[in-house]
Formats: sequence, structure tokens, C-alpha cells
Amino acid sequence: MDIGVTSRPAYHKFCVLATAASALMLSACSGGAGVTVAGAAEPSSLPAVPLNSGPFFIPGEMMTWDVTFGGIEGGRARLAVGDVGSEHGRRLVVLHAEAESSGLAAVVTQQRDSVASWIDVESGLPTRTESSSVGTGKPTVVNVERVAGEPFADVEVFSARTGDAGTHKRARLPNLRTHDPLSVLLALRGWAAPQGGRVIVYSLGGLRVWKNVFTVDGREDVEGPLGRRAAIRIHGVSTRVTPGLADDTSKPPRTFTVWFSDDHHRIPIRISAHTELGDVVANATSYTPSD
Repeated sequence: MDIGVTSRPAYHKFCVLATAASALMLSACSGGAGVTVAGAAEPSSLPAVPLNSGPFFIPGEMMTWDVTFGGIEGGRARLAVGDVGSEHGRRLVVLHAEAESSGLAAVVTQQRDSVASWIDVESGLPTRTESSSVGTGKPTVVNVERVAGEPFADVEVFSARTGDAGTHKRARLPNLRTHDPLSVLLALRGWAAPQGGRVIVYSLGGLRVWKNVFTVDGREDVEGPLGRRAAIRIHGVSTRVTPGLADDTSKPPRTFTVWFSDDHHRIPIRISAHTELGDVVANATSYTPSD
């Protein structure tokens, strides 16, 4: 789900708008934001603060965001959190996120993406992830099933249009605590770290493994559709990981910033990334703690 031509700059910009919502909300926290900043450096002298073991969520909560590119409406995104259930003796919570193009971008192309994640309540890690993308390129579905107790995941890719299987493989993960895009979001919501604290988190987004370095960048008030909120600002740097689990230095890392409300809800009220064509920003437009 990279942000994705003709030689016409305006058309290129519309294509970016059309995928901005999914790029930011469904995969920004796993490095799939599709935004690149050359020369981004990984901090190395800051204190390491591990993530909390369990995810931060409120059963039944719902959130929505509007996504803009260079100040122009590009998409909408939403996230719903289910109640805690049980499967194979494990307590799980199911998250479902969707994003679609809107405004001027939707005139050019209709982009729809979704991600569902089954997350273990005790560990905060996903047991399986299902994602689909329709609108740019071939409509695809990617299903990922984690291998219990082992650093592997079974990945299946097939056509969203015909259901025909494309590829199936067992992917090796960097460690047992490898996240997915939605479990990373819940882990960061509950991360208790002081300013300057940092953590390295690996994640599997679709078919690709990423190394993410998150740093608590500061605290500030943020004005948006939900009003003026005190917020914790977390900066992220994501680097591709090769099949051999080494950093892929052939391409520059990707960077983004997430603002979480500094209160008991820890709402991701803003997500921002800088691209060569301008800033992509997702602002929270609604938040419902539960039904």
C-alpha cells in the first residue's frame, strides 16, 4: 500500500491523495506509509524504554480521521475495536480499520483498503492479520497467520476479485514480538516513556518486515476537529528489512509523527508524514469510547 503516472504533476498528486488514507492510517505505524525522507537518521544515544506487554484499548471504541495532502482532502479512515473474546484458550480483541479516497481524489480513483487484526490481550501481539486493497493495481488480499511459539508467519496472497491464490510462503520474523500495523498502534498508545525515550519494534505489514524506531519527541497542545488537546508527540523512523533480517540500505528510511492525546483515552489525534510533494496529514474527526 505504498503511496503511489504520467509526467503530469497534477495527476501524480491526485494519485497520492487517493491512497493517503490507507497509507497513513492502515500502515503508517508499520513503515508502510509510503513516504520517504532522505537522510533520516536513527537515534542511538537515547534511553531504551520497552513497550508495555499488553495493548491499550477500550472495548467498543471507534475513531475516524480525515486525511489531507497539501491541505486538499484526500481520504477518510476509521477504526473499530471489538469486545474481548476467546479463541483456542487465548483472550483476543479484534480490530478493524478501513480507509477510502474522498473529495477530489475520489474523482480520479476509488481506493479502498482494510485491515483486521486479532490481538492477544495478554501479550499485545497479533495472532493473525487480514488485509485487502482495492483501487490501485491488482485488488489483493493478504492473510497472515502467526506460528504459535515460533518466529514465523504463514502468508497467503490472493486476488480480491477472483479469489484465486497467488502466493503462499512461510516468512521468518526477526523475533517473537514482531507486530502488525494495528497492534503497533495499540502498543504505542500504552507506551509509558519519558521525553527522549526510544524503542525498536519490528512489524510485518503485508509481505514486508520493517524495523521501526520510535522516540518520544515532546509534548504540546494540538488544535483539531476534536478541539484543543494536550498531546504526546512520537516520531517514527522505519527501515525495510531484507529476507535475511538485515537492514535494507538500498532505499532510504521512512519517517512520520503521531500525536496521542495526553489523557486516559490516548487517542491518535494526528498522524503526519512529509513527502516530496508535500505533507500528508490525518486528523481525528470523531472518537467514541464505546457503544
